[in-house]
Amino acid sequence: MDKLPSWRVLFAALIFAIFAGFGGHFAASMRAERAVWSFAEYPHPSHDERTLEERARVERLTKANRQDDACTAWAKAEFDLYQRRYPAFLETSDLDERFRRWKFHIALDRRGPLTQCLSAAAVDTLIELPTVPTDLYFCGRFSRRAANAFEEKLVGLMEELFVYAQSAIEGPVDTLLLANELSDYVELSPDVAYYFHHLTTPIFLEEVGPRDTSHLDPLISRERRAFLRQAAEERDLEAVLETMPSCPLRLMKDPSGERL
Repeated sequence: MDKLPSWRVLFAALIFAIFAGFGGHFAASMRAERAVWSFAEYPHPSHDERTLEERARVERLTKANRQDDACTAWAKAEFDLYQRRYPAFLETSDLDERFRRWKFHIALDRRGPLTQCLSAAAVDTLIELPTVPTDLYFCGRFSRRAANAFEEKLVGLMEELFVYAQSAIEGPVDTLLLANELSDYVELSPDVAYYFHHLTTPIFLEEVGPRDTSHLDPLISRERRAFLRQAAEERDLEAVLETMPSCPLRLMKDPSGERL
């Protein structure tokens, strides 16, 4: 397993970068939550660390959940396992917030298959969102703060995809790049797109090879490309976000997809 910085340090850096300027309440609440619960101290149990009863329950719940897709059903079963293993976690926040924080733990702890499932479910939901008149979009940070319930859902989905991609696992990285191609609400800056194209693992490079960046190369200076490749090698997304420009203003789209 590749050496990663502490999930708490990386998570704090990501959230700060994504939501910088969007108000201090969110960051303050996250600091308070991290103070009362540590996933490093209470990690999600691996398969070998589970009892036979826990393994059977996860399998049973995954199969019994017919209302969700397979990935979401599996994630909910794993989340149930975590809450039963650590019942004190239930006292830290409401259900949705606990589920969100647990999913980030799974990604930043590099639980590969489950992280790929989580990212696939998130991008499916994102792509299926209706096109509504809005100038809110994601370029590596958000163009502005969410102003209604729909935009808050959009922010939540992109936050998930962005954190999942930080695992450097092939599936979640490619899922983020897929969202950049297919979603009306994602338009990664050339810097961020280039960074993620180079965020790989040795196994990926050996088996697949580097991702093609020929469409991005003309948009970025040679010096900046070298900086971005080094940042990807060091998994230093914060350095990229701190040195990239703000999201350009763009015209709203009406539901037909035309610019207003």
